[in-house]
Amino acid sequence: MDLRTLPARYVARGTTDEITACEHCGRPNLTHTVRMAIIGPDGDEDGEMFMGVTCAAKMSGRPVKDIRTEAARADRERAQAIRDGWRAWQDAHHNAFIAWRDSHVGERATAPDVRVWWDANREAIDAWRVAYEAAHPKPVERPPGY
Repeated sequence: MDLRTLPARYVARGTTDEITACEHCGRPNLTHTVRMAIIGPDGDEDGEMFMGVTCAAKMSGRPVKDIRTEAARADRERAQAIRDGWRAWQDAHHNAFIAWRDSHVGERATAPDVRVWWDANREAIDAWRVAYEAAHPKPVERPPGY
């Protein structure tokens, strides 16, 4: 059996409002499109198309409701992955800063000691933040609501 003759499958990978024309039928001015991954006969992704939900359902051979559910699930998973990445960066930043601060103030410093040190070392703190963020850039995408 020649794999090149088998039809491609389409899987919803989320929605976008950046592309508002269906690449299948050409309909313009859609409020959003469904990003459909094209799965080749070998099981690998062979690209993607942006379609209206009706064309996406026709191309995949499934009901519109299933496409909407699959796209919404993909959107939620993507948003969660962005939140997780952002949170991991924030946690690493916080832990690195606390370790740096404690190396200057001491681990057993009281809150007033830290406040005095903080006020006296604003420039050093800002320089540390700039250096840290240059070495460890923030995630490119911010989570929804930031």
